[in-house]
Formats: sequence, C-alpha cells, structure tokens
Amino acid sequence: MKTCCPGLGLVWAGLMVTSMGFNQHIYWSFAAESAYGATRETALQNAEFGLWIVGFGILGLLIGAIVLAVGILAVLRVDRAIRIARKHERITVDEIAKASGVQSDKVLQILNESIAQKTLYGAVEEDTFIRGEEPEPSDIGVERIIEREVILTRRIPPICHKCGADVNPEEVDWVGPDTVRCPHCGASLVVTAERL
Repeated sequence: MKTCCPGLGLVWAGLMVTSMGFNQHIYWSFAAESAYGATRETALQNAEFGLWIVGFGILGLLIGAIVLAVGILAVLRVDRAIRIARKHERITVDEIAKASGVQSDKVLQILNESIAQKTLYGAVEEDTFIRGEEPEPSDIGVERIIEREVILTRRIPPICHKCGADVNPEEVDWVGPDTVRCPHCGASLVVTAERL
C-alpha cells in the first residue's frame, strides 16, 4: 500500500487546490461585476488567476490519479506473484515472473519478503520456490474459558469467639454472604467456604 500513498496525496492536494482556485475565481468574478474602473480590472485579474490555480489543481489531480493507478497495478502484480507461488508445490522464479508479469529479480525479492513476514510459507532454493506447510493456528492471545462444577460448603464457626457459647447453624441470622450473627450475644461471625 506504500506505493499508493503518493498518488492519494497528489489526488487530495489536487482536489484542494482546484477547490481553492474555483472559489477564488467565483469570488472575484462577482466582485468584478460590482466594481468600477481600476478595481474592476484588479478583480478580473484575480478571477483569471483563480482559473490558473484551478488548472494547476486539475494537473495535480491527473498526475495523482496516474501515480495511484500505477501503484495499484504494482500491488496487484505482487499479489498475483504470491498467489501463483501458493498454488504450486515447486515452481521456478522465472515461471512466476512469466505468469505474473513481474521481473524475475523483483519476484525473488517479493518471495523473500513474504517468507520473512510469514505471509507465504516455504523457501527459495537457488531459483526455485518450494512451498512449505502453513502452521496450525495457535492459541496465543485466545482466551479459553473452562467451566467446571465446583461444590462449596459453608462452615459456620461452632463456638462464638466473643461469648464462647455453642453456635447452632439453624439458629443464626445471616447478615451477609459470608457473615452470620451469634444467637446469644449478637457478635458477627465469619463463615468459611470450603471445596468438597
């Protein structure tokens, strides 16, 4: 996509300059209609200058479109070379070049870069590309959720830590998910959870 960026930049700049020149031409054309003498002549000159700016903007737009088209064609040729390499177990660089329309030295560069970036799997030995096996997708970055049933039991302390009385689990009041109240003195007792 790097080859398309200059073209996009020129197209954008061409559009901006064309718009600016057109706006200047319109403004000074209206100003010339309401002006007299020397000011009318100046307004007409400014309106004509606006047309020159429009011309430069259109020129930039056309050059940008050409550069963009050339960049897109280059990207398509690179993609074609990679697709051809992926289809064959073994293929020479010259065969890829002939089928894709890309020069042999450029095909070699494309193959080496694609292998390095891991968008193409295989190796280039002398002047032949040998396709390799794509690795299985890894679990790196994948969150696994394993659900399992866990049975917990809650244990109420058998003796109150404050008054020392025996605590009957059927007589306590629950005041929170992990807290009960002693039926004798009203002290808060912590309930422990244990796995079964």
